[in-house]
Amino acid sequence: MKKRIPHQSLFLISFTFLFSLFLLFPNFAEAAVRKVEETDGQTLYKSLNQLQDSQKLSWQIVLFKREKGDTKGKVKLRLVGFPKQTEITHPAPLILETDRAAWQAEDLFAENSPAPNVGQYNLSEIISELSQNENLLLKIPDGKMTTLKVPGVIILEWKIVAGNN
Repeated sequence: MKKRIPHQSLFLISFTFLFSLFLLFPNFAEAAVRKVEETDGQTLYKSLNQLQDSQKLSWQIVLFKREKGDTKGKVKLRLVGFPKQTEITHPAPLILETDRAAWQAEDLFAENSPAPNVGQYNLSEIISELSQNENLLLKIPDGKMTTLKVPGVIILEWKIVAGNN
């Protein structure tokens, strides 16, 4: 006679197994980093996330770097707000702020932005200064200084993309 496992036991076993995987392999942040082989030996590394500002509006944040051979490209942060609800001021730097320091990231769309709700900034010189153990605020130049709180796991992804992990 076959013994049947109750559904609750099966769920508990499955949950325990999955939880054990997370404990054994804590570096799942790397899975959120994408590597795309582009044409002519060019490689794109990127981290794509979505955050909400204090007004509960969603923002897409993409940190990326392109490399070709031994040539390392700039580490760039692209911010995309909800169309017709957000408008980023150009030219104006992005302000990054932690409890211990603040930086200004160069506006790469100072001359020509693809849309009013899009900004792109150079983080090449700043990324190595950031720590996943600190609170990071992005202050978006939009006339209201909209603020995004960036969690440590996203900063870890950014460091992986930049090669500073």
